[in-house]
Amino acid sequence: MRELIEALKSVVSSGTPPPSEVICSIDVGTEKYVRFFEKEIIEDYITKGGASCRFFEGVYGGGKSHLLQLFNLVAEKHRMLVVEIELSKLLSLRDWKSITSHILCNIQYRRNGTTTKGLPNIMFELAQSYRKPLRNLRLRHTGFLNASDVAINGLSLLDSEARDKLKRFLYGEKIGAGDLKRHGIRGVKNPLSERNAESVLNTVLSIVFELGFAGTMILFDETEQTFQHQRQSNKALIAANLMRRFIDACSNGIIKGAIAVFAVLPDFLPSCANAYPALGDRLSIERPEDGAPGWRYPLLRLEDITTCHDPEEFLEKIVDKITSQIPDEKKDWLKGRLIVEGREVLLSVPGPDYRRPLVKRIASKTLEYI
Repeated sequence: MRELIEALKSVVSSGTPPPSEVICSIDVGTEKYVRFFEKEIIEDYITKGGASCRFFEGVYGGGKSHLLQLFNLVAEKHRMLVVEIELSKLLSLRDWKSITSHILCNIQYRRNGTTTKGLPNIMFELAQSYRKPLRNLRLRHTGFLNASDVAINGLSLLDSEARDKLKRFLYGEKIGAGDLKRHGIRGVKNPLSERNAESVLNTVLSIVFELGFAGTMILFDETEQTFQHQRQSNKALIAANLMRRFIDACSNGIIKGAIAVFAVLPDFLPSCANAYPALGDRLSIERPEDGAPGWRYPLLRLEDITTCHDPEEFLEKIVDKITSQIPDEKKDWLKGRLIVEGREVLLSVPGPDYRRPLVKRIASKTLEYI
């Protein structure tokens, strides 16, 4: 009951999914797919050193953010690092340096109810118990590789000012090799820039896996249109090419133990393919003619992974899920009231974007009635 109330309050107050710990109390329709995702993709592939990109397409309020929160819960269960990225006009795939910087600063690890956030903080914490040289790894960016090795194996030799310099470098700040050398840190050069952002990200993701984590999950949530299909746009071409290169790095072994999940709006992928056809080839934009694709398909619509395809069915199942957690003396009465409230929403929102207003109304009325 406590988790249900917490989840409902989150939905009512912000209109967004509740924290991953309690999201299962209001989840319906995705249980089978999430189990498939956990077993087939995370356990059997990513945790064994594989890397992948997955795309989920849905309308505003259709459940994209909700799905990402469920994946976040799976990642935490399997000792993975997680970073959430809200794609918008302020932070888009056209700026790979900003994306990489965001990942370095916001990647986090949850264990026993505590969260460690930021790549250097995670490495500094590991330095207390982990002892394994990293410099002999063959990775793309030797500067970040060597900086990681110092953070893990040489931290005790650094004074507070040197630690701060190293930390800022690992956060993606422009700390030069000369400055680091003056503080006793050698072999660390080429800070994050627009030119090397791709190699920095690929290197960091592989290092995380080598450090003993089960991998990294990057959750991209497109909250507003970020990609316009203008073939003549040089920025669009660069962004699409970087996405293509990232997908290739996952498939050819350059990146280890990482999965990037993109929850995008309907126009995103066609716009990418139009800007850079080679990206469309990687994503197999064309859907099978005989209906919904299988769950191993890299691009799925939200309706492809749910067991609730009809709005009325979704309403009934979410009401059943909520009332199953309510004391028996209120259950039947509350169920009837919530069905009435939900049908009013379905009448006023007849299209595919009914889920957010429906769930928000159900959550609000449940809190009011109980």
